[in-house]
Parts: sequence; structure tokens; C-alpha cells
Amino acid sequence: MLNLNDQIEITIEKMANEGKGLGRFNNQIIFVPYSAPGDRLKVTITKLAKNFAEANIIEIINPSANRITAPCPYYGECGGCNFQHLDYPSQLEQKTFLVKEALENFLKQKDLPFKNSIPSPKIFNYRNRIQIHNKNNQIGFYKRKTHEVLPIKNCMIAEDPLNEHLSKMVPSELAPMDKLELYLDTSLQVQQRFIDNKKNTSFFSQVNRFQNSNLVAVVVDLSNKNQNFSSIVDLYAGAGNFSFPLSEAHPNKKVFAVELSTDLINEGRRLQSKTAKPRLEKLHFVQSPVELFVQNFKLDSNDFILLDPPRTGCSPEVIYLLGAAKRNQILYISCNYLTLGRDLALLKNTAQNWGLNLSVDFFQCFDMFPQTDHIEVMASLSIS
Repeated sequence: MLNLNDQIEITIEKMANEGKGLGRFNNQIIFVPYSAPGDRLKVTITKLAKNFAEANIIEIINPSANRITAPCPYYGECGGCNFQHLDYPSQLEQKTFLVKEALENFLKQKDLPFKNSIPSPKIFNYRNRIQIHNKNNQIGFYKRKTHEVLPIKNCMIAEDPLNEHLSKMVPSELAPMDKLELYLDTSLQVQQRFIDNKKNTSFFSQVNRFQNSNLVAVVVDLSNKNQNFSSIVDLYAGAGNFSFPLSEAHPNKKVFAVELSTDLINEGRRLQSKTAKPRLEKLHFVQSPVELFVQNFKLDSNDFILLDPPRTGCSPEVIYLLGAAKRNQILYISCNYLTLGRDLALLKNTAQNWGLNLSVDFFQCFDMFPQTDHIEVMASLSIS
């Protein structure tokens, strides 16, 4: 029987959610932050729950062969990265394993078809936007699991121009703005904007433009292999990350970019007017809740349907509507494999309730977020 502050020795078996390693003591599961598979550790118990415990490392008795010294001086104190203590091949291997394990559990199916995961072209200095805090005359990121600011002048996963800008920022010039986003615009110039949590204003864009190019290329390639679709329906389209290249690849097909956010719709339309290419004439930005669009728009079974929802996943109404009819191609892109698994399980059950069958062509992971436990996942699906 474990108690708080007990000190024990465990071996880490694998990684789990939130970048924590999983070990066992007398068959009780114990999660340990900043641990690595294969580590033999002395830990102290910090939390007890019904089915698990959490612990912090006191001593690394025998380190994992995949453990490295984290290069960032803020690592462990900053609340951002949580995989820097693993070499990069291990990061990608562990994240892919977590995705496979979760999706197999959700879909109740083993040996799901997975293509090889795509590593990020850059594992540092890849982020094109970061959120910083200005509090108590300090500029930086929140410390791990607190709202206390850790002063930072250089973030190893941010692109160089952002770090150059960050190093020159002065707290007194930012008052009363306590939360800011620094980002690179389409011209790769540094911009900053005030983030108001109350308004929950969204300025979503893919944070890793280097890996995003690979992701977009795969989406376009899949669309080129299926030339028989009626139109392209890009749901949760943002400012057109996929809509623009798909429209350019298929200038004779209608492309509907559906997005609720006014800011993102306006940005998409601005980019479209700025581009002014004849091959974009059939690209239509539609401001609407996705579930309302799917309910009212007469989707054809041959439509090329793309889903790229936020971390919270799709609304159940969207899944119910998509699962109630035959679909030749659904491409679901997710930055949260847990909500992806939830949505696919619901899609599978919905299709079965209509006498239909959900088929998975393949899954593929794209590491959009090196040094963290997050990863992008693509699912290629059909309903027949």
C-alpha cells in the first residue's frame, strides 16, 4: 500500500499521456514526468488516485539508452516542452506508439493500417508563433503547472526571428497587455497581438510551416489520386491552409472552405483577393458552424471531405451527419489523437446504425510538435 512521500524504485515501461512515463509498483500504475522507457528510477510519490499514482524522480539509477541531456536551460521548469530528455527518434517512436494504442482501444481493432510516421524537418526553431506573458515586470512563459512567469529571452523551439524580437521586448512597453502572441506573418515578419481569453479570439495557423508543407503535399496527392469527386468540402478550414492548395490543384472543382471564426474567414478572403489567380475562382469561403453547413449543404457521396477540427475535435452533430450516408473519401486531420479516436468510434457506430461500414484506408502521424508529447495524425476513411 503506497502513501504520499513514499520513496520506491521502479522501471519505466513506456510513455503515456502528457509526456509522463509509466511504471508499476506491486501492479499499481505510476506516472513519472521526465522519465524515459527503460529508466530505472528512485521516485517519491506525489499523488494517489484510485487506479494510479504519480511520482517525481529523486535519482536516475540506470538511465534509458534513449535518454539525453535536455539542451534547453529552462527544461523542467518551463511548462512548454516535455520530451526534450528523449533523443528525437525515440520521441517519434513513442508518440506513434501512443497514437496506435489509443486508436486501437477506441476502434476496438488491432493491427490498424499505419503508414510510416513523418519526422519534422526541423526539431528545434520550428514554431512560427508563441504565446508569452507579461506579469510582475517579467516577460516569459508560465512555469510548469503554475501561473508564475519564467523569464525567457530565447525559446529553442521558436523560429529565430521570434527569439530576436523576444530578446528585445521590455515589460513597461507592453502594459497592460498580460498575454501576447508573437507570430510570423505570411511575409515571415514578426507581428504581435494581444490575446483576450474572455473573447476567446482565434488566430489559428499551423505552428510548424516546415512540416505543414509535408502535410499539405500528402493531402493534395491523395486528392490527385481520386479525380472522380464532385467537389471539395474543407470543414474547419481556418484561413484556407488546405483549401488554397486543393483549389489550385483542381481549378475546375468547387472548393468550399467552411469556418466559424470571422477573423479566419476574413483572412482567407483577404489572401484570396490578394492572390487573384483565375484558378482560385471556384474557392468559396463560407462562414458557418460546421454542423449547420453539413446539415443544410447537400453533400454528395463523391465529395472529397476534409476535417481539420481544433483539439476538442468535431461536434457530435457533424459526426452523426457524416456517418449517415456513403462517403467515398473522408480525410480527418487531428492534433489530438484522443478526440480523433473518440470521433472515429462515434463515426463507426453511426455508420453501423445506418447499415453502413466505416473503412480505414490508413493512418499516418506527422510530427508537427517536436520536443513535446503532441503529434498530428491523418486518417483516410470511407463509408460504404
